[in-house]
Amino acid sequence: MQDYFTFQWISLYLFVIILTFLVIKHKKKMEFQKMLFPVLYAGIWKTGFGLKQVNKWGSKYGAWFRFFGYISVGVGFVGMVVIFYQLAKVALDVFINPAAQAGVGLILPQTNVPGIGFLPFWYWIIAILVIVIIHEFAHALVAKAHGIPIKSSGLGFFAIIAPIIPIAFVEPDEKKVEKQSDIVQYSIYAAGPGSNLLTFAAIFFLLLPLLMPMASLLGTPGGFTFTASNTTVPAAIVPEDFTVTVVNGNDVDTWNDFANEIGSVSPGDQLTLANAQEEYTLTAIASDTNENIGIYGMHLSKNLLNAKHSQLALDTFNWTVGLLFWIGLLSFGIGLFNLVPLGPIDGGRMLRVFMHSVYEDKKKADSHWGKISLVMLVLILITLAPIFF
Repeated sequence: MQDYFTFQWISLYLFVIILTFLVIKHKKKMEFQKMLFPVLYAGIWKTGFGLKQVNKWGSKYGAWFRFFGYISVGVGFVGMVVIFYQLAKVALDVFINPAAQAGVGLILPQTNVPGIGFLPFWYWIIAILVIVIIHEFAHALVAKAHGIPIKSSGLGFFAIIAPIIPIAFVEPDEKKVEKQSDIVQYSIYAAGPGSNLLTFAAIFFLLLPLLMPMASLLGTPGGFTFTASNTTVPAAIVPEDFTVTVVNGNDVDTWNDFANEIGSVSPGDQLTLANAQEEYTLTAIASDTNENIGIYGMHLSKNLLNAKHSQLALDTFNWTVGLLFWIGLLSFGIGLFNLVPLGPIDGGRMLRVFMHSVYEDKKKADSHWGKISLVMLVLILITLAPIFF
């Protein structure tokens, strides 16, 4: 397990080094957007990547992509309301309780995502590439389906000091987009987040349910791993790669077995987790929401399997399922966040079109749009505050 994590860290370092080298080598061919340079900045390289396919598919299957764009409009506005409500709720919670956990944040490789688990570098890089390509080309295909030319496309990066987050972009003719009817503009902007939410639904409600029965053909249950919800809970003393096979002296094969074994928990209850090599004893603490309920602060990382026939086949299956899980999960988060009614992102663009339809005075519309964007930015910063303080 330690070798696996070391490999992931080495991969991350090599990726940053290679990407930095390519940026320096091709900097004259790139366009840079300096936000808080040299801390935050982005670079794009116009390559024409995928334009041939966009022009072909956007024309050939135009009716389907127009339909998808219109469906995405409804999903987009519902998502905009949901993300606004969630940000406002979390910001209020943080304001009332400054010690609260952050509500949003950058999901970066080699980090522990609270309540979900560890995100390895290779899952992260592949998932991000898949998500941004689906997102950007959804915009382009819907635009092309409405007869709008695609001016350019390419690849790039977002940098936090060093280049680290890969991006893809597709650039429709913005002047012609702005001349379209409101519903067409909505559909183009909503197509990106809509495609991400569709990816999430396809993976979690179709692909993973179809794949999971295969697990019993390849392996038998062999315990589980978990993560601690934060550094102050009892579970934080247990290493993240610790495999649990015994709970309170009884053998367990899965997380469900564990849940059935411990039942209800009260503050002060003790829990012994063990395997053939190690043992840890946890003492439950009172829940923040109910002092009569005890918690250990454990979240399932994954149920483990022992190979029936081929370890390679089982490892390949587990790796594929893990990758699909992260692609689906990150698709949901990125798709929903892109619907925040903020500035130049998709939700902000949809809001700007809406404001222009409400107010005849475009300057007044843009003024209100800017104020709403500022409010959203403040809400995001408040939800991020616990990370820095």
